[in-house]
Amino acid sequence: MTIASDVNALRIAVERAGSMPQTQDELRVFVPMHETRPVMCERGALLNDESADGWRCLTISIAP
Repeated sequence: MTIASDVNALRIAVERAGSMPQTQDELRVFVPMHETRPVMCERGALLNDESADGWRCLTISIAP
């Protein structure tokens, strides 16, 4: 997973690597609630963007 950012957006890339990848298809990234920049997924896809317990919770699918 890589996360890059600038003043306009968060850019997240998630992909499988290694000879024995995990079987999960998605992951969650928690960022502070005050982080309101749009999220762009360069690899993988943003499935959900919601608030949870004072955090912004991003659910992202893992690219094959």
